[in-house]
Amino acid sequence: MKLAQKIEVLANVATIAAILFLAALFIRGPFRVSSARGNGRHPGNEVHAGSSLPLSGVDWSKNGKTLLLVLNEGCHFCSESTPFYRHLSEVLASRTDVKLLAVLPQPAESAKGYLESIGVTVGEFRQASLDSLGVQGTPTLILADSKGVATEVWLGKLNEKRESEVFDRLACADCEKGG
Repeated sequence: MKLAQKIEVLANVATIAAILFLAALFIRGPFRVSSARGNGRHPGNEVHAGSSLPLSGVDWSKNGKTLLLVLNEGCHFCSESTPFYRHLSEVLASRTDVKLLAVLPQPAESAKGYLESIGVTVGEFRQASLDSLGVQGTPTLILADSKGVATEVWLGKLNEKRESEVFDRLACADCEKGG
């Protein structure tokens, strides 16, 4: 084999190795939401059922149950989930037993504008870093009790079955987990 052919084969092998390496980084790196989408896993410090939610200025006891809608303005999974969140906000608008609270990392004016632009109406919203809540990606839904403790967590863009699960849990907000 000539030297030029050997170099070409080595370059092809190096290119394939680099592609595999980058694919592994993408799958295991900061883009975990797509791989953990709706599966309920909570490795490390991720928010999970039983986590206390360190969100200042929320009167958890006054709210009873609170559904946190954690979004990020540039998140395409959030945008793709807009019809579900719009319907969710419409359903919860007439309920007194569950409050809808949006949490975004953007400043208040930007967050308010984003929610209005996607047609999602919430009782209130807060600015908070995702890390401070233990949220590893958006969108994330967190159902909290009257003490600010997460009772349910749904990660990522939900399929139809998981969306139905959210509505089932909200219809049975006072039931024990699994009820």
